[in-house]
Amino acid sequence: MSIEHAALTLTQTLNNERDTLKVPPGTEIQGVVQYRNTGTAGLREVIVRLNFEGVGLDPQTVKVEGGAFDSQRKQITWSAASSPQLRALRAGDVGDLKYTFRLLTPQNLPFASETDKNFSLITRAIGDSPDLPTPPGAPKQVVTDQFDILLNTVPSIRLDAFTDDGRAGLPTSTGPMPPQVGKETVLTVRARLNNTSNDVIDATHKTVLPEGVRWVGKEYHTIGEVRFNERTRDVVWTVPLLPARAGAALPEPEFAFQVAITPSLNQAGQEVALTRGHTLDGTDAFTTVRVRAEAAAVTTRNVDPKKAEVVR
Repeated sequence: MSIEHAALTLTQTLNNERDTLKVPPGTEIQGVVQYRNTGTAGLREVIVRLNFEGVGLDPQTVKVEGGAFDSQRKQITWSAASSPQLRALRAGDVGDLKYTFRLLTPQNLPFASETDKNFSLITRAIGDSPDLPTPPGAPKQVVTDQFDILLNTVPSIRLDAFTDDGRAGLPTSTGPMPPQVGKETVLTVRARLNNTSNDVIDATHKTVLPEGVRWVGKEYHTIGEVRFNERTRDVVWTVPLLPARAGAALPEPEFAFQVAITPSLNQAGQEVALTRGHTLDGTDAFTTVRVRAEAAAVTTRNVDPKKAEVVR
């Protein structure tokens, strides 16, 4: 004669991943809690709760199928009242409980001090039924499943260009403003790096100088190393560590370099590109994910003061 036993398992998937998800702030999450009666006995009046723990949940965006969300407790509850299939689960029965939410955007993350970083959100599923066993002298058994969401950092690049007056420790700009056909004008291009919630290690900022733009050889940087490849015209700035909150609670790493242009007749009346597009690549030290930032090309239309929009 076999003895029946009651058993319940819960399995979470978020955005089709299991156990851990690494995504940027602001990402929409599609969540599923799969329940299964893995025992040989039926289960009555099953209740499944999902608790949100940690940082990153935007409670206003939570949507639940067949359940209810308590924003004060940060908890979703599914029961027979809203999901009738939970009233009685026979051996082998399986089903899905679905919900969606969106993570907080970088601007809405709760930074309380300049040391706040490495945010994560945990979803913890808990299942209960009066038919689950209670060992003698021990609390009643409940079923749990944990899922970790790690928030990637979001770096960014701020670019500008200007006629240098010595503010970046570089020689004063020379040449006509606005630029003139056949005459050389020296301008300074500057890149500043911002970052949100996690350190970025081994970061590389890269751009390319178009043909017709001369690398003057004068540059200034607050961290890392700079190199220019004359053959490929790559301008590469390596930054060993871009700290979390750079540009907000901490200073932003900065790199400025001078270029010279001598406009041709066919460029009269046009803006001139000083660089191609800019990229920043590195590794998120918390999530180990590769992160990237991009910024558009810098042209004479970006120069401050606004005297270099076109060449004459």
